[in-house]
Amino acid sequence: QVDRFERVGNFPTVYKSFKGEYEYQIFVDPHLQKIVGSAQELEIPATDCWIYKYQRISAEEYRAIAPTSTPAIFAFAYAHLNQGNFNQGKAALWGTGDSILLQKYAKSLTKSDLHDLLQALKETIFHPEILKNRLVIYPKVTPTETSVIELLELLEAHKDSIILNLQELRSHYCRTGIKQVVGTRDPQGKLVQPHLKTQPIYQNQYVPMGRFNFSRHSATVNLQIAQSVHLLNPENDAPISEIAGILPQQLKTYQSYTLIRDGELNIKSLRLKFSNYKVFQEIQATGVLHKISQSSKDFDFRAEYEIQLQYLPLVPDSISITDLGETFSKVAELQILLGIISATLKGHSAVYLTEQIAELQEHYLSPNLYFNFPKTSEFINLETALEDRKVASRNRYEIELGNLEILSLGKLYSANTFLKRFYEQVVSSTGEIIEKPSCDRFLQPDIIFRHKKLSSRLKITSVDTLMQPFFDSFFGLAHPGKVVVLLHSVGAIDLAEILQAKWQGESIIPEQFVEALTSAKAQIHHQIEQLYQERIAPLILYVGATGFLPDSRVAIAQTAEQLATEFPDLNLTQRDRTGLFFNLGDCLIGIYPKTTYYSL
Repeated sequence: QVDRFERVGNFPTVYKSFKGEYEYQIFVDPHLQKIVGSAQELEIPATDCWIYKYQRISAEEYRAIAPTSTPAIFAFAYAHLNQGNFNQGKAALWGTGDSILLQKYAKSLTKSDLHDLLQALKETIFHPEILKNRLVIYPKVTPTETSVIELLELLEAHKDSIILNLQELRSHYCRTGIKQVVGTRDPQGKLVQPHLKTQPIYQNQYVPMGRFNFSRHSATVNLQIAQSVHLLNPENDAPISEIAGILPQQLKTYQSYTLIRDGELNIKSLRLKFSNYKVFQEIQATGVLHKISQSSKDFDFRAEYEIQLQYLPLVPDSISITDLGETFSKVAELQILLGIISATLKGHSAVYLTEQIAELQEHYLSPNLYFNFPKTSEFINLETALEDRKVASRNRYEIELGNLEILSLGKLYSANTFLKRFYEQVVSSTGEIIEKPSCDRFLQPDIIFRHKKLSSRLKITSVDTLMQPFFDSFFGLAHPGKVVVLLHSVGAIDLAEILQAKWQGESIIPEQFVEALTSAKAQIHHQIEQLYQERIAPLILYVGATGFLPDSRVAIAQTAEQLATEFPDLNLTQRDRTGLFFNLGDCLIGIYPKTTYYSL
């Protein structure tokens, strides 16, 4: 909202610029290439300079003025971004209408991108002549439309009544990562195929509508397609009828197609068929369905309908984000407990014997009957593939939630690593200390867990302080109450009761313990996924798709160095120092640059 600017000439003394009716002002020195913005008084040195003054006006007044791309608007964007006022600065960037800057920086989020944007803005402020031949664009104000995300939620809610033309999707799909091939490579780099293969049961261009999975760390949404398959005998290509006493009648393979990649649409359209008229009506009401055939019927279950996603906004105009700090703390605690339980269960199953698990693994199946075919990249050497232009790289980012104790969940140790850090295991009958302790030995009755004597060189971190009470509580070195409360919150009552009984010295039936652990693992995993999908992923997607923080959670952008100055106890890694952070009070949003590769 630029009102006007005033020129200040050569003054013999320091000049105090009073705001008057203005709310913000910017001092610009073209000789020293200096730009300073403030909502307070400015003391201006006696030099040739410009002072831009700004006051808030209504949207109608702003549109009536129809300002062009003047240095005043660029200065406003620069000053706010330089002070860390991220949303205000980004809004001013849109206000410039500069097509070049908007195309390159509208969604910029990383520390390096912000630095480059500031330099580009500075260039336009001190050399306004470069703006003469630039295209000026302004976003159109359109009626509220269904967003892509809202539409995907609708499709998934009714997926049992929808089938997808997978063949058509593949015809225009752009790969977003390195192409993987099934198999492993021997020491010479030769591709070795698995000794088994699969075959789709239904050879059809249509598949059931899949699930939409939101990435936990980027503004990415993947469409996961499941296909029923036979596992074939390599000798005669006949379906294998029995594995480890199990009839493999409902085996499925899963393929993911990236629909949104880092806040950009990757799949422009979907072709669907509907079997349920009410579902068809509900989706048709969004105004996004287009019939492919020439059928005159309002609803034709034989006809294909196309959804053009490219004309829709990716996310709603605004989102409601609440209790982020509480959500992060809950996810962190659940993640610690999930890691402990998963490591304890390693090699154990509540359903199958060890011999059965081994036979399933020989057929590339997990105890849950998921396929785990080995895969490797299509090339042997990345550098060679880059030189041969078979692979290209691009810069992207990861968005992570954290707090002032743990900047991200990636700082949590794996369960076995943390166990080795603070604990040791002893064979009760011999007193022998086990050289490589592991969580799965908790199921062995003759193994004792205890704290080990710590080296004076070991530095205790906030991550250690968070994780240790859960390990003490789970492995019987402290009252199990801390873990029991968390287990009750996800409905894992059986495991909570077993841990309490174990603490009281009661004997435990191993099979029941494994069953309770297995059930609790699934319940905790479900709760973590639900928290991500409902509370964290929408925030990450909004930030990545718009380049803004939600209006309700505006915060100052800070580098790791600025954050460390304010909070000196932070344990910063090299990766942290590349990040850009937003302190929301009860939590932090960290944005980290990352290089990724994709096949051409």
